Amino acid sequence: MSGVDVSVPKDASDGVQLSGGPELTIGLPFADQASNAADSQKAGVVVYDNNNGSSTVPVTHSDGTLQITTVIENANAPKRYDYPISIPDSASLVQSPDGVVAIVAADGSPLRVFGDAWAKDANGDLVPTHYEVHGNTLTQVVDFTEQTAFPVVADPTTGVYSYNCVNPNGSSYFMKPNENLSNCKGSYLQKYVDGRMVQSLSLVYHGGAYAKVTWRSGCILALGGAAVALVWFPPAGITAWVVTSAFAAAGIAGSCKGF
Repeated sequence: MSGVDVSVPKDASDGVQLSGGPELTIGLPFADQASNAADSQKAGVVVYDNNNGSSTVPVTHSDGTLQITTVIENANAPKRYDYPISIPDSASLVQSPDGVVAIVAADGSPLRVFGDAWAKDANGDLVPTHYEVHGNTLTQVVDFTEQTAFPVVADPTTGVYSYNCVNPNGSSYFMKPNENLSNCKGSYLQKYVDGRMVQSLSLVYHGGAYAKVTWRSGCILALGGAAVALVWFPPAGITAWVVTSAFAAAGIAGSCKGF
């Protein structure tokens, strides 16, 4: 699983442990009162009954993505769900002005980045929700009402891979998991795995496309959304990516996922 092991415990109070890089433990909501893990209807997935109208269902994926799903059964359930996170010394849990939550090492490298807070009701409609960060605790607040169609499903999600977009002025920001990487309009796009930078693309603007002048092969971008094509054009060795749903030009090598 991308070199990262995810351990889901029998006792909810032990939290979900992530190892293979810097070791992290993500605590589960209401772990002190939750029942021990029970098998769910999906093979290999367990559920913790929080005994308050909600249940917690951690789900791991082959690419190292971790979803901690909360199922809210009725309007008597809590609206706040705390995820205390045990992080390495000198690391911190931070929230950017635009709401991105990340676990960051002392040197600023991302260890984990969390996706947007979201929640949906039984009809598939969005329920207002947001994250709060207090110390090393991530809290998801779900603002359902008595009129909400239950059950409501909400889940913080975090992946192994993190991306940092570096602007021309030197400032930078973490991109959200599953965000289209072509949204980065900076000078560099850096890829991290558990706090280690494993690739850096130097992006140069060329009238609608960004070119990377030193990398000659392999996939460049796109984690979803618009199609992204690899294009080679003179001078030799320049590769560019363009964001479009349909792009016709000599030298298109095709689209790809990730890089």
